[in-house]
Amino acid sequence: GSCEQGEQGGAGCPAGSARAFLAAAAGEPIDANKVRELVLVNLFSRMMGAPPDQSTLAGMLSYYSLLPLCLLGVGKESTRLAREATAAGVRTSPAGARVLAISEEEGLDGGMLATQLADGLLFAGGYGTSHLALHTIERIRAAPASMVPLWRRFFGCLFLPPPHPLLSPSLLVYIYIYIYIY
Repeated sequence: GSCEQGEQGGAGCPAGSARAFLAAAAGEPIDANKVRELVLVNLFSRMMGAPPDQSTLAGMLSYYSLLPLCLLGVGKESTRLAREATAAGVRTSPAGARVLAISEEEGLDGGMLATQLADGLLFAGGYGTSHLALHTIERIRAAPASMVPLWRRFFGCLFLPPPHPLLSPSLLVYIYIYIYIY
C-alpha cells in the first residue's frame, strides 16, 4: 500500500514508520536504535496518552546502552538517571497525572508507581517489544512472499459451521485449532 505524505523514508514511506524499515533495500542493515526509538515513542504515547518529550526520550534511549553494564555493577548511577528521566516523563503525562491523583486518594506513593510504570515501559516494553519488532521486520524482509497471515494459514482450509448456541466462539476457535494441529 501507499504511505502518507510527509517526511519520507524508504520507498516513499514516512521515515519513522515500520513500513520504511520494511521498504529498505534487502542487503541494507536495519538500524536497531531507530527501531527501538519508534517502538518507545509508540509505547509511551499509547500508554501515557501523549508522546514523550525530547529529554524523556533521550533518557529512555540511554537506558539500553547502560543496562548491560549496570547488571555487571558498572554505571549504576547513569542507569538510575535514565530511569528517573523516564519516570519524570511518566509523571507529567496525562496517564501519569491520573495515576498520581488516584495514588494520592488511596494513600499510595505515586512517585513509586510512576517509577514502576517507567521500569515496565523500559524493560518489557523497550527491550521485549523492540526485540520482537526488529526480528519480525528482519523476517518479513528475508522472505516477504512466504509471509501468510495466521488466520489464513489455520482457518483458510477449514469449513466453519454456523455458531452453536451452546458453544462460545472462543471455544469453537480452540476446537478448530486442536483438530487442525492434531
